[in-house]
Amino acid sequence: MIKKYSSLAVFFFVLSFCAAAQDKPADTPAKLISAPAFQISAEDEAAGIDGSMKIALDVNKLGDVTNAVVYVGPAWPCTGQLESRVVSIMRDAEKFVRAYKFSAAIKDGKPVTTRVGIKLTIGRAAHNDSPLAADPKVLKAKLVTGGVLNGKALSLPRPAYPMEAKQAHAGGAVSVQVLIDEEGKIISAQSIEGSPLLQFAARAAACGAKFSPTLLQGNPVKVSGIITYNFVP
Repeated sequence: MIKKYSSLAVFFFVLSFCAAAQDKPADTPAKLISAPAFQISAEDEAAGIDGSMKIALDVNKLGDVTNAVVYVGPAWPCTGQLESRVVSIMRDAEKFVRAYKFSAAIKDGKPVTTRVGIKLTIGRAAHNDSPLAADPKVLKAKLVTGGVLNGKALSLPRPAYPMEAKQAHAGGAVSVQVLIDEEGKIISAQSIEGSPLLQFAARAAACGAKFSPTLLQGNPVKVSGIITYNFVP
């Protein structure tokens, strides 16, 4: 009789445990619930600062942003000295997104701190009014995707190794998205992957690359592609 009672007790304990496990809320990531629009100045937009920035955010248990770091900056023309303006936009964006509000991430039924990534689109890309993007037929006719372009360059300058990156032992591959004009010259560039400490140096080197004109049905066209640099600490 004691054995039967013990077995029955164990049976009910297992049932209770399974029911409790089923009732436990599922883990959920933080979700963005309020995001004011970030805009750059008309002067910066007219200068050609454009594209998407990627930002890493630390979100606390209340859904508030406690820290923000841009890890992929925007694109901008290779002509002119716009680096300081681009850096200013990146710092402004980091401050701006602290006003964003999230629902907290849930783990084991409790809110937890977490890190999330967001993308901010700025400049003409934010308005979807790029002359190339406006009409897919025009885009296809005037812009060719060239993939990885390292082996196709007539001239490919080596990037400088920033002192800050050396001191931090930053290294690895940095990929730069470039737009090449009909004459084979880089007209704009954006570092899209790699250590933030190396992205500006890689982009600067990419702007100095030179290619042969690309022809489509006998006519020169613009080319979009990737140049990759490897930094060894």
